[in-house]
Amino acid sequence: MTDSPRSEPMVFAVCTYNRGRCIIDTLESLARVDHLGGRVTRVLVIDNNCTDNTPEVVDAFASRCTAINVHRIREPRQGLTAARQRALAESTEPVIAFVDDDCLLDPAWAAAVLARFDADPRAGIVGGLVTLRFEPPIHPAGERYAPYLAGQDLGPSAHILTEPESIVVGATMAIRREALHQSGWIDAPRMTGRKGDTLSSGEDAEICIRIRHAGWNVWYDPAARTTHCIPPERQRPDYLRRLLAGIAASEPSIKWLAHGRPGPDWIAPHLRKARSHLLKTVLTDWRRHSRPFRLAERRARLAAWQDLLRAVTTTNDVPTTGPSST
Repeated sequence: MTDSPRSEPMVFAVCTYNRGRCIIDTLESLARVDHLGGRVTRVLVIDNNCTDNTPEVVDAFASRCTAINVHRIREPRQGLTAARQRALAESTEPVIAFVDDDCLLDPAWAAAVLARFDADPRAGIVGGLVTLRFEPPIHPAGERYAPYLAGQDLGPSAHILTEPESIVVGATMAIRREALHQSGWIDAPRMTGRKGDTLSSGEDAEICIRIRHAGWNVWYDPAARTTHCIPPERQRPDYLRRLLAGIAASEPSIKWLAHGRPGPDWIAPHLRKARSHLLKTVLTDWRRHSRPFRLAERRARLAAWQDLLRAVTTTNDVPTTGPSST
């Protein structure tokens, strides 16, 4: 570390796909964040093959925004992983903050995050309190499955997450570039992030786990507050079934990475448990409001454990993960 860590600047990166309707609110919130006398340098918007009016909305905002420089960059490779890699390639700031295109940051977010990096030279990643805001018309399914929608409340005090599977959600997270480089994620990401409308999952968890394995600290600080807006289309049952399947499909590989890439003997009991849970759901869960969701989730999880066992048995490598068909 340098003798003056407080001089390290931070860049915001917003990776977006067809969010012209809501991204303006995110950009306005970033313009209102305390930029700490220029320490927060700019906003990079990674246009991941948008086909709606997102490019026009972002460019219009950039032309009139005086609070912070906003640059739109098109990334033709589809997917969140590719978009994040492009943001890293287009920036040099020691800290990069990834912000989802439907999040609103508290004005003190950057100050809280950078204070944590300043206080701990081994802070590799910092995430904060993420509160969900359901936009009307509110569907009861959205509230029922709110834990899957990237909210986060890990308590009233800042602390380091030390458990193997403990992570901060990727809706808003700031990462020290050096830690990300040392983790190996930039050159060889393993998990599949979202690609367009495909709800693959697990990338955020992989980043946290690999940064921790590289010897850096993963911090949660509730002073870094975010509101995560959930539009009506993300509250619908069809969307939530696909979301649950995508999350469940990523869980086996996340657990495997978190626990040091163990062998088939470690995987086998998890596979048996997943098979048992699916059978129980098929035979006993006839509740109309929950059966389709549980079936989608547990089928995807079982298929992912089967894929992982096959991959580890044959190559000792984690497979690419994504949602199973439901």
